[in-house]
Order: sequence, then C-alpha cells, then structure tokens
Amino acid sequence: MNGRNTGANRIIPIILIVWVCIAVSAGDAGSTDSYFPCPVYVNAGLKGKLRHVKKWGYMDIHEKIVIKPRFKEAWSFSEGLAHAMNARYKYGFIDLKGNWAVKPQFDNVRSFREGMAAVSIKRKYGFVDKTGRLVVPLVYDNAMDFREGLALVADNDKWGFVDKTGRVVVPLIYDEHVSCFREGLACFKENKKYGFMDKKGQVVIPAQFDRVLYGFSEGLAGVQINGKWGFIDRFGRIVIEPKFDRAGRTVMFREGLAAVKIDGKCGFIDKTGAIRIKPDYSYAFDFSEGFATVTFDDGTDAYIDKSGNIVIRIEENKGTAYWEGDFRKEGVAKICFNDSKYSAEDCGFINRQGIFVIQPKYNSIHN
Repeated sequence: MNGRNTGANRIIPIILIVWVCIAVSAGDAGSTDSYFPCPVYVNAGLKGKLRHVKKWGYMDIHEKIVIKPRFKEAWSFSEGLAHAMNARYKYGFIDLKGNWAVKPQFDNVRSFREGMAAVSIKRKYGFVDKTGRLVVPLVYDNAMDFREGLALVADNDKWGFVDKTGRVVVPLIYDEHVSCFREGLACFKENKKYGFMDKKGQVVIPAQFDRVLYGFSEGLAGVQINGKWGFIDRFGRIVIEPKFDRAGRTVMFREGLAAVKIDGKCGFIDKTGAIRIKPDYSYAFDFSEGFATVTFDDGTDAYIDKSGNIVIRIEENKGTAYWEGDFRKEGVAKICFNDSKYSAEDCGFINRQGIFVIQPKYNSIHN
C-alpha cells in the first residue's frame, strides 16, 4: 500500500510492504496455526524525504499479526522459543506471546534444539537452556545444534563433540567439520576419505568413501565411490551398489524412497535399489508428507505422490517452485516464482490441494 503526503511537515507512518515471511510451527504451545516472522517496512515522510524503518513481527497462517513488529530481526520458533534482535543489536529468545524468555545479551545465537541453544559473546560460543542459564561455557570458536544428545564444537580449527553438561565426549581432533549424529552415527573425514564414528568417538565404519552428504536416514547412508552414489547399512556393507548420480541436494531415504539420477534423468528407488518411480524428470527432491517436488524438461514443476502420479502441477509461465517447497506437517508448502509474470522470487503458501492459502506476494519466504 502506498502513502501520500497530505501535509508538508507531517510525519505519516504507513506500512508499505511485508517483505519476508518465515513459516514456523507454533505447535509447542498447542496451537494448530503457524507463525511467520515478517519484517515490516514503515515509511515516514518528512518534507518530501523518506525514512525507512524495518521491524519484525509475527503473523499466523491467516496473515493476522499476532506479535507486533518491534524487533530488528526475528527468526523461526523452535521448541516454543524464537531468537530475535533488539534495538541494541543483541539477540535473545521470545516466547509465543512476544515476551523475552531469555533476555537479549548475545552477539549471535542458534535456534533451540533438544532444550539447548548455541550462543556467543565476543566470538566465543557456549550453550544456554530455556531459562537462559549458561550450561556450557563460552569457550568455543564455533558450535552447532544438539542432535541425539551431542553437539559439534570447534576450537582452534579442531572439531569434536560435547554433551549437555559441557563434557567433551569426542575429542576435538578433526580438521574438518564432521556431521552431526544421526541414528547414532556421525560422519568424519580422514585422509580425504569419509567414515562413521559412534557416540564414544570409536570408528565404526572406516574412512573409505569419496563423499558423504548427509549421513544415516532410515537405516541407510548415501556414499560416493568412484563418482557414483550408492547406499550402505550401519555395518558399512554396501546394500545398493554405487551406480547413481545425485538427483537433488541430498542422497538419502525419506519416507521409504530416495531420489537418484540415471542416465541424466531423475526418479526414485526403494531400499532394495529397485526403481519405484521411473526417471522422467530433470530434477527430483526428497519426499515430505507424501509429496515430492519434481522438475520437467520444460522447466515447469509439480508435486507427485509415491506412485508417481502428478498431484499438483505448478501453472506454466509462473516460474519455478524452489526446493524449499517441501510440504510440512502443517499441510502447507512454500512456492516461489521468479519470472516476468511475478517480480523476482514472489512467494506464498499452497495447501495439499494446490490452492494458495497465502498468495505469492512476498519477496521471500524461509521455512
């Protein structure tokens, strides 16, 4: 909505545009709605000059403002709390009513996971609990989220793992960023090869693979050998021969299927390696809530089900649905368009019937 100056010396604050929305679940509070952190630009005119003030608040799936815009930054809710920045450029954590649950005092933070959040002051990282109590002291150069009870931390370019008391469980001896634990195992790199360790730091699968993208999912891990991708089990045994190329951003099983590329075309295999959805697509992404995004040779996109049926076809000439468009448990998916019919990266949300519940009018939307 545009505003007009009705007096030469009057300041008229007008909301110009909601620029970004980030979809997050408010399920921790028992609500079925979702909150979206939205930066709102306020235009104040004074003697023909414009002053822009950006503030963040939250809206629900109906685009109703539920937390008034008052933050310099605001991010997704996780485990009932979201990190936000105050006017002094300090981060803290707010609850679902917009109140500070952990007062703003940090230079950088990560979202809560497993009851803990990585925080930093003066470039040193530690972890706080949901009361704001510093549980792991600020002694590390970097820190990642907790997964399966352990968190990756770094000191002097060496990586290892700590538990929720701050005890070092896996020594900080790895030169490169190792993966977080998934299904009890974490990937590490040694002598330019990848292997897997357990939660005691013991090598379970020796470093022998050229590349690992994600780690274990549904009992299998995608590994690259001599330029081709296959899958191993938790004992390091090859259960699906490495004969595929990568179809999307990961090589992993989700909901029983994995996207792979065969002779330049993408499709899906099951855990025996058999093709379940034949390779007819230029790109294919992982299944989420029963749907997967695929791209055809003409650049148009669609959502398919596990039988390969087209469930939602993205209208031609509207642009491309980005990979972030996975369906979430709330039953909505992000869609972004980027061609001449819409301005760059206009984004909205569709439901499982392909109907827009939030029209594509926002400049960007993050999951």
